[in-house]
Amino acid sequence: MEENEYILLILKHLNKETSPAEQAGLQQWLDTDPSHQREYQVVEKIWHDSGQVLADRQFDKEAAWKKLGETLTFPALPQPQVPYQTGMSPQTGVSPQPETSPQPGAPLQPRRIPSFPRQKWLAAASILLLLGIGGWWYYSKKVIGPRQVILAKDGPRHVPLPDGSFVDLRKGAVLTYTEPFNDDRKVELTGEAFFLLAARPSGPFSIRTTHAIIEQMGTSLLVKDLPASDEVIVTAGKVKFSDRDDPTRNRIVRAGENLTLAEERFTTSRKKEPNFMSWKTGVLDFRDEPLESAAAAVGDFFELPVFISTDLGGEIGKIKVNARFDHQPLEQVLEELRLTTGLDIQKRKDTLVFNIK
Repeated sequence: MEENEYILLILKHLNKETSPAEQAGLQQWLDTDPSHQREYQVVEKIWHDSGQVLADRQFDKEAAWKKLGETLTFPALPQPQVPYQTGMSPQTGVSPQPETSPQPGAPLQPRRIPSFPRQKWLAAASILLLLGIGGWWYYSKKVIGPRQVILAKDGPRHVPLPDGSFVDLRKGAVLTYTEPFNDDRKVELTGEAFFLLAARPSGPFSIRTTHAIIEQMGTSLLVKDLPASDEVIVTAGKVKFSDRDDPTRNRIVRAGENLTLAEERFTTSRKKEPNFMSWKTGVLDFRDEPLESAAAAVGDFFELPVFISTDLGGEIGKIKVNARFDHQPLEQVLEELRLTTGLDIQKRKDTLVFNIK
């Protein structure tokens, strides 16, 4: 790599954002020449010193870029000079005029200096530019803070937040927030999550989803961010549920209530759904549960679509499910449902099919 590319690599290292391969490459560069270590120390000192200065005063990016542009102006290239000759010019026969000393009070004429090789100026400009970016980068990280992105990749994930709140992310959910996480407590959610929020008198906790903004002081709630709708189930306290496109459209949701926002319309329900947290607890508990809602809960738990055959007709409403499953695999759940309902229940092409025998 070029020298200025190593400067950028040092900046990434100081910000703790180098990959293992980049870190190894930087270490190899440091080990090849003692002067490289000295260069590293210089950049490190400038990095920390400039970061402190930037953090202690308001940083004007526009003025900084203007100043940097003035600093990096290239000098004019020297014009060809005619050598001074004494006596008569063989071409013109005219004696050249002798140089005269500047008169008192006359402005001094600028002296031309040899041009610095353009490649050197480009290298210097690159380094100064990188250091300028590094200072602003350091300032942004220190004052605004890094953006945290948390993904529940392989299963549910329990996440403590800096304010004392806790979030349980369902598999596939993504939570993002920016530090420092003090008075302005805002997070973005994609997917499904359960929030147990710490009360703070300084301001509400705000959750932003695809379609909605949910605000509350201290409470617990489940939030579902779906492609076509958003849903909130409040288990304690109350929240303000607003349309993200038009926050004037909003509702207050209290403990025990469900609210869904779809196509700019709110739908409220007080129906208690006992298994809405089964993905977190690992437990499915059915007590005289209608077949249709029990089948939907099983499908949601195992993340599989459900198909109930029309052959069941009016019998669907007569079938009740009484069973409890605690961290049991799908096949065991289906086998017990077959025995208790008398139905033929199969998994076919990643779909749960309920049919009569």
